[in-house]
Order: sequence, then C-alpha cells, then structure tokens
Amino acid sequence: EEEEEEEVVVCMGGIFGDIYRVSSKTHDDGSVTANVTKMPKNSGSLDAGSEPEEAEEESHAIALSSLDYEPVDNFAKVVISGEIRALQVHGEDETGMLKLTMYGSDEDVLVMSPGEYQLACHMNEPKPKDLGNFVMSPMPGTLISYGVQEGDIVEMGQELCVVEAMKMQNVIRSHKAGAKVGKLHGVVGASLRADEVLIEFEQMESA
Repeated sequence: EEEEEEEVVVCMGGIFGDIYRVSSKTHDDGSVTANVTKMPKNSGSLDAGSEPEEAEEESHAIALSSLDYEPVDNFAKVVISGEIRALQVHGEDETGMLKLTMYGSDEDVLVMSPGEYQLACHMNEPKPKDLGNFVMSPMPGTLISYGVQEGDIVEMGQELCVVEAMKMQNVIRSHKAGAKVGKLHGVVGASLRADEVLIEFEQMESA
C-alpha cells in the first residue's frame, strides 16, 4: 500500500501564537513519522524556498507509534519517539481551537490546512487593550450599589460597588490609589455580564 502523506499547520496559542508546519507520513503498520518545522509568524507561505533562509527556525523529526484517544473521553495517551505521554483534552470551541493540558501546562491549539493558514495570515493581530482604568464585574450578577460617585478620588482598597451573584454579595474594591472616578457605567439593580464595565477612572497624567 502507498504511504499516506499529510501536511497541516499547528498554531500553539492560537493563530497569533507560535506556528509549526507538520509534514507527516503514515506507514503500513499504522505508525506515523512527522517533520516539525517552526515557521515565522504570518509568513503567508509554507514554501521554504519562498522565504529567506533565516525565516524558518529549528526543524526536527518525531515518531508517533501509538495513539489512544476517543473524542468522548477527556484524556489521550500517545507514544512519541518511544516516550509515553498523557494529555487532557478539554474540548473544542466554535473556531476549532482545542484546549489541551500536558505536564500541568495549558495550551490553546489550532490545527489548520495549509490553505486555511495562508488565508488566516491576512488577519491583523488585535492590539491588546489597556483596561487599567476600568473596573469590571468579575462574574454575572446584579449591581446592588455604588460606594462612590463620579468625581470622587479613591484610595487603594476602597469599596467601589457591590455585585450580588448566587445570593452572595461581593464587594469590588479599588486597585488604584489617588484615581478619580470618571464615569459610573452600570445601573443599580440591573443584571450584569461577566467583564461588564462598571466604573471608568479618568486617565492619570504622567508625572
């Protein structure tokens, strides 16, 4: 029988994480050998010849001789280069992202075809938003009260508001000292989503 060859792109940490090209070959006995090459982020091409030599990083081969996994289970056992490894499979979200745990480390893993990867390279990486001047609800619940008003100067640890969840009242305290309350976003008595903005501080001027 002809050996089956396959190539995929594995993104560790999501599409904007570390990118690996995995070229695998399945043998007659069911074992798999794979060549794993780390790629430059958003290179847009999997053709090594189309990129400068320094663009691609280390490449190494692995041998997978056994895989024991059923989608209904939470655990998978695999033998890689003679070493048994177990990993926990937490599931897959609507984007195809897998959340895995191995050796106590959590990792988001996205597996794509070469064509999908080349299209994904046209996406712009979102810039992280500075949320230091915002106080957000840590959980879904109800806004019970505010302990401050717009224009107040707050101290570190001062009570800002109270959120009720699961019949328990949670006091939200200030993570800033000397900050001025710019706006109260919530409405007392209203239902809240997790991470909903409750208070916005005014931007503090640099000294």
